[in-house]
Amino acid sequence: MGPPGGGPTVVVWSVARLRRADDGTVQAVGDLVGELHLAAGFKALADPTRVAIVNRLAAAGDGEVCVCDLTAAFDLGQPTISHHLKVLRSAGLVAAERRGKWAYYRLVPEAFERLGAALRPVG
Repeated sequence: MGPPGGGPTVVVWSVARLRRADDGTVQAVGDLVGELHLAAGFKALADPTRVAIVNRLAAAGDGEVCVCDLTAAFDLGQPTISHHLKVLRSAGLVAAERRGKWAYYRLVPEAFERLGAALRPVG
């Protein structure tokens, strides 16, 4: 049941975990939003086809690849390639630019820097 007046129910999630410090104060620990972005990036890369697409984009001489070339490079249909690209885009790992009939994809270097930083030892 929604709020009075029939409006939508809104759920607000906390963006930080909390802990009680030695002095009794409550402090935020970590950044849940950042952690969710990292998890989405790693989840997107859990599929071998998406890793292969990322590798092809990384090897592109001019930094971008037409979706038509990606479709031709894999033994998969255009809808399947589009699905994989959508997952990579949703995770923030690739960006697209439409030019006429075709979309051109490129890696988002900052996203891969964040993923790499998450894997480095701290300290």
